[in-house]
Amino acid sequence: MLMGTINCLLNKNAKSLPDHPAVIGADKTISYADLNHTVWVVTKNLQNLGVAPGNRVAIISPNNIDYIITLLALWRLGAVACPLSTRLPEEAIRDYVQRINASLLITSTNLIFESDRIPVAKLHINEIMQHNPFEIQESEVRSLIFSYDQPATILFTSGSMGEPKATLHTFGNHLFSAKGASENIPVKPDDHWLLTLPLYHIGGLSILFRVLLGQGTLIILYPGDPIDRTIEKYNITHISLVATQLHRLLHSEVPVPSLKKLKAIVLGGSHIPAQLVRKSFELGLPVFFSYGLTEMSSQVATSPMPLAKPRVLSFREIKIAHDKEILVKGECLFHGYVEGLGLELPVDHEGWFATGDLGALTGDGELNVTGRKDNLFISGGENIQPEEIERHLSQLEDIEQAIIVPIHHEEFGYRPVAFIKENSSKRLNHSLLYNHLLAHLPKFKIPEKFYRWPSSLADTEMKVSRDRLRQLVQNNHQDLQSIE
Repeated sequence: MLMGTINCLLNKNAKSLPDHPAVIGADKTISYADLNHTVWVVTKNLQNLGVAPGNRVAIISPNNIDYIITLLALWRLGAVACPLSTRLPEEAIRDYVQRINASLLITSTNLIFESDRIPVAKLHINEIMQHNPFEIQESEVRSLIFSYDQPATILFTSGSMGEPKATLHTFGNHLFSAKGASENIPVKPDDHWLLTLPLYHIGGLSILFRVLLGQGTLIILYPGDPIDRTIEKYNITHISLVATQLHRLLHSEVPVPSLKKLKAIVLGGSHIPAQLVRKSFELGLPVFFSYGLTEMSSQVATSPMPLAKPRVLSFREIKIAHDKEILVKGECLFHGYVEGLGLELPVDHEGWFATGDLGALTGDGELNVTGRKDNLFISGGENIQPEEIERHLSQLEDIEQAIIVPIHHEEFGYRPVAFIKENSSKRLNHSLLYNHLLAHLPKFKIPEKFYRWPSSLADTEMKVSRDRLRQLVQNNHQDLQSIE
């Protein structure tokens, strides 16, 4: 259990920098003082609507200023914010709100608000934004102190490796995550951090805490807004991206000088292709590689300087187990998986959490992540780690992303097949891919088949489900297109 308290960062910033812009969105800019006042309004509205401390409140909305106000108001009220993906179908929403025992769903989506298939009380976000007259009691201002062990959020993992899990984080988890990350990549009042990741993802939510801690300005990228123009328009200094976003940025019309003048491009998520690393190095971009996970409240290890190998951040610890699995613990470690009113924290007797990732630490403290433990499969008695094959494929200039999945084979048990996302109009062929891998790998590791990237996969997905790709092959889906 984390011991200690923290004064409300928003209230503190409203006193010291009242007129400083806190959040800039497509339709308005709101200062720290105005944001603080509006959060008080919404807090009172939520109270009047019956929301109480400890209630779990689900939120479904695209990133916008009202979303951030809602989060801050729920925390000020002592409720637990439970951001859910905007891409969930109704059945999944119903399942998720029941799994976390949510008492209320706040949404900006009319279809969800009007649905009678989601058995939970619902509020439209516009309802709680009404500016009703109210009076703040001195005792309420004095109570703006959060305990480190106070539950703050329930977030679902990406589910790329199976069923998404609901993770409970406290204010201490988020605070120490922000502190360690900010020691490595500082945020100052004159900094503008572009929010390109969704708030229902730990990578997006952690940016809010870092900006509040550093008294910077959060710039909200609305769906459909081009990242390249936003960088120039709002003088962006910091940005967090996954590999696909950076790849597209480098192939957009944004001038390279605009990217080079950024203080930090934090690159995380799934495997980062070698050609993307090379391109970043050639252009001299301030790219910081980051390894993290939802269970550790975002970043665990990040480059101490641009294009360097990640190192473990403050308030985190890493140990490599005998089977090469990465184990973690520290002040950022979540409080457990939620199922109804139950809470389970799967750690060993020393408090280490097994990440399921494989890696190694160098003598200098650099972390090298080599793959997922549960991705490994056996083909004809030989171990195959998909990420090894993916790394070699991604060395080819015309490949943006490659994913290897195992498919049942009558003779060998399993054989690898590859899904290739091309980044140019030049069409790859089987011979080129086969011969490239043959120069680096034994034959048993070379995929049986190479498929082009399925058109059914949304480009905006944070992580691609390997199981979903495997099912496409097993079902001989019409979306499959072989590379011959």
